[in-house]
Amino acid sequence: MVSDRFRLRYRLKPEHYLSYRKLSVQRLHQSSGWKRLLLMLVAGVVGGLLMVVLQNQNILSNRDVNAGFIGAVLAAASIFLLAMFYMNFGGMVRSMVGVHNALVGEFSLTAYDGGGIQVTGKHITSSYEWSAFVDMTNAKDLLILWVDRGAGVIIPAKAFPGAEERSQFADYVAERIEANRQVDDLQEA
Repeated sequence: MVSDRFRLRYRLKPEHYLSYRKLSVQRLHQSSGWKRLLLMLVAGVVGGLLMVVLQNQNILSNRDVNAGFIGAVLAAASIFLLAMFYMNFGGMVRSMVGVHNALVGEFSLTAYDGGGIQVTGKHITSSYEWSAFVDMTNAKDLLILWVDRGAGVIIPAKAFPGAEERSQFADYVAERIEANRQVDDLQEA
């Protein structure tokens, strides 16, 4: 028989999913960010300077330069519209998770030494082996146990009686993730 190590009871709200979505997007775009924006800016400046040089050498006409400028403006407008869509996506997340949904309400989580984690809510029960978890995010209001790049188990900070219990749970999970990562690395070698 596998003994349980932690038992948590908590309430998930739509606001938790908004925070989760933000952390998920950050996780998916960790490698990009300001570096990608800087690269696009440098490429735009170099492209603009190249067009000026080619125009001065009579290789490009004024019409060609104007067409390039219009293309750059349209590209910038498209990026702006995509950014606006992205920001409004947060509202869609809030509307996707409502008060009568299976994803909100009271949940219990049990962590087993040898078996993984089981999460139970009013309408769902999910079980995860320790090997399913690839990473963990310990944010201010949430603890997320990632099962993939953008999907994970959400545990609100209020699920823990105090900071010490939260830290113990996070350490416990981190140990199991690392142990399974080492097993996976050995199996791949």
